[in-house]
Amino acid sequence: GSYGWHYESPPEKLKSIYYLGGTIPPFEDDHGTWLTAVCPLRDSEGKVFAVIEADYPFDSFISEARNELFDSLLVSVLVMILVGFATYPILNKVLRDQEQSTAALEVANQVISEKNEEVKSSLEYARTIQETMLPTPEQMNAFLTHCMVFNLPRDIVSGDFYWFHKISESRALVAVADCTGHGVPGALMSIMGHSYLNELVGEQKIESPSEILERLNEKIEVTFACAERTKKQGTDGMDMGLVLIDKSKKELTFSGARRPLTIISGTEVSQVKGTRRGIGEHYLTTDVPFEETTILLTRAATYYLCTDGLQDQFGGPSGKKLMGKRVINWLKGLQVQPATTRSEELNRLFVDWKGELEQIDDICVLGFSV
Repeated sequence: GSYGWHYESPPEKLKSIYYLGGTIPPFEDDHGTWLTAVCPLRDSEGKVFAVIEADYPFDSFISEARNELFDSLLVSVLVMILVGFATYPILNKVLRDQEQSTAALEVANQVISEKNEEVKSSLEYARTIQETMLPTPEQMNAFLTHCMVFNLPRDIVSGDFYWFHKISESRALVAVADCTGHGVPGALMSIMGHSYLNELVGEQKIESPSEILERLNEKIEVTFACAERTKKQGTDGMDMGLVLIDKSKKELTFSGARRPLTIISGTEVSQVKGTRRGIGEHYLTTDVPFEETTILLTRAATYYLCTDGLQDQFGGPSGKKLMGKRVINWLKGLQVQPATTRSEELNRLFVDWKGELEQIDDICVLGFSV
């Protein structure tokens, strides 16, 4: 064969690709280090009669490759610098705008936080005012043999309330009410209802539970002008259970606006249903008066007035409503508890039932014995 250089003995690497052609990685021979490519030339019969060989000094290749790499890097760096100079003002403006937006957002968050604290503080004060209107345990226990109250607002203030008025040494009125809504609207309605009850009983000396409910209904109607706007809005009012206790006659007289009276004596349970009419709904049921029921008082019995917040609470294994039947079973279970711990036990049962779910309504349960 004929090669670019005259070899006494051609290198084995060259001879190995003589017939096939190809490239040879850097190798050393008598003339230095080379990069070589070989292409055989064939005649019509396919025999190799010559080869084309391209040899390039390896050191020169490395030097040129380094120079080209350096030039490429230099160009890239210059391009990056130019791009940096061009985009710096834009990026700087974006960062400044972001800083200003962040600062404005922080100011807004601070204002919102302060306003929330103000609202919370106002609600806490409103709760204090609302609680001062409720009868104290001492006032009720001075007349009743035992009395328990489980009062749990959904929010800071409540639309449920309980009320007590001592008429004489042997007679008193007790009520539990559930006002329209909860939170602030419900609390305002509860204050109104509490005030009207004091006026009707304390000033006007009305003692009949059914008459009190009728007169209270009239006052709610006048206050909200129900007769003029029934076609536009819903009901503003309350549901209520109201009892008159007469120790001298050993009688209890009950009247209810959509709320019952539950009586538990040992394992026996009975209920006196309320009238299917709420206070503030007179315009819907003009022919339905509030009914009144009188029963005998017994020392063995405990009497309960409740709002619907407890029975409507979702919870348990299936996330369903508690419902009235379970509430009654809970109240039956309380009979074996000391009267002083019944409220705590009812709260424990409620918390276990509710689990991680939200409380959906205000709750008020009042139980007493005479």
